Amino acid sequence: MSALPTIFVISLPGSPRRAAIARRLAAWPGRWSFVEAVDGNALSHHELSTLYDDALTIRTIGRSLSRPEIGCALSHRLVYDRMLADRLPTTIVLEDDAVLKDEF
Repeated sequence: MSALPTIFVISLPGSPRRAAIARRLAAWPGRWSFVEAVDGNALSHHELSTLYDDALTIRTIGRSLSRPEIGCALSHRLVYDRMLADRLPTTIVLEDDAVLKDEF
C-alpha cells in the first residue's frame, strides 16, 4: 500500500477559516500543514515587479492578473517548491475555504 499524500492548505496568516479546515483535517491519517499564503495586496511595487511579468501574462491569458490573483498564484508556487524540495511524489493542495465531504 502506498503512503497517503501530504496535504497542504494555503491560508493567509490569521484567516478565520483556518479553524474550520483544521477540524475537518484532524481525522486525516496522513500529514498535513498550513502554507502561509502570499497576500498580493501587501506586495511592494519592487516585489511585484520581480515576481510577476504583466506583459507575459497578457500574452498568455489575455489580461492582467489582480493583486489577489497574483498572491494566489505565488502561494501555489510556494507549495510546488516545497513539493520539489521535499521530493513528495503526491500531494493534495487545498485552500482554507475548501469544502470537504465526509467521505474525504
